[in-house]
Amino acid sequence: KKSMWGRQGGEQKDHPGIMTSSTSPELPYRHPLKGKLREKVLLNVYDLNPADAKKKYITTANDWGIRVGIGAFHSAVEVYDVEWSFGCTTSDDTLAIKACIPRCCSPSQYKYRMTVEIGYTLMSPAEVERVIHNLAKGRFKGTSYDMLRNNCNDFSDLFCQKITGKGIPKWVNRGARALDKMFDGAEKIKKHPVSKKIGKAFSAAKSTVSKGVNTSVDVIQTSWEKSKEGFSQMCCQIESSPWSQCGGGILFNNCYGRRRNNGLSSPTDTSRELKEMPSSRA
Repeated sequence: KKSMWGRQGGEQKDHPGIMTSSTSPELPYRHPLKGKLREKVLLNVYDLNPADAKKKYITTANDWGIRVGIGAFHSAVEVYDVEWSFGCTTSDDTLAIKACIPRCCSPSQYKYRMTVEIGYTLMSPAEVERVIHNLAKGRFKGTSYDMLRNNCNDFSDLFCQKITGKGIPKWVNRGARALDKMFDGAEKIKKHPVSKKIGKAFSAAKSTVSKGVNTSVDVIQTSWEKSKEGFSQMCCQIESSPWSQCGGGILFNNCYGRRRNNGLSSPTDTSRELKEMPSSRA
């Protein structure tokens, strides 16, 4: 009778396209000492973009990054023909470790890339399932998911260690670790005493510049108001002087819009009045 895992424990099945890890030696089907049946444990690696996406930016980046051992990957552990992976949930009441068909994990989110052979486990399906439930109740609750520090690759690594004694390859989670170190370094620099002093110096300089600009604006505004007031007084003095009765005064009033005292309404009126005025020689 087949178990909930899809087949009886110990039954072996070939997986085409599997990359065998150099750290996983080929052992006989039965354990040489205990004589127990053992089950192959595989790590399925995905790119972080949908399988049917037209523009696979992450896949393209991973094609280059994997050559130097880094990338943005999702991973899941396959054992007894069932694939297990960890994801984020909004509540701890919901199990965050999900089971799915191998190499078909959330195609709307991930694109399958490759399979890496981790090793073998001597645990039965029931024992493996017990390990999963313990991880789900402990470190890998849904609300504890962190993209950099507690992600799907961290689950895969710890799960593989629990059932095989070996972790996943370092390159699978190296991208998240690198980003985590960058952010952690930036946070440490921000909290460093020297950084705090530099920050205070910048704040003081900013405050000084701001005060200087505000003072300059106030001075310019005050000077402008005084200039306007002085100019208005000068215009009033010219209008009230005898010179304002001659043609120059009329032209002055006409130029600066102060023709109301002479009753002029247009430049034509101004010319007419100039012609009617008696000559200074008379």
